[in-house]
Amino acid sequence: MAVDEGQIATVELAPGENVTGTITGKGAFTAKTVTYTDGLIGDSVRADVS
Repeated sequence: MAVDEGQIATVELAPGENVTGTITGKGAFTAKTVTYTDGLIGDSVRADVS
């Protein structure tokens, strides 16, 4: 696995807090949602992209 030089660190957010960063992928796409997973088999959280 590779790490993007612009990767954001894992953070815990309080209600109402936001985080910004870069999502990278191969090819052209428009993201509608992003899913964050804690480790390979951890819990995941899904968020709409605005």
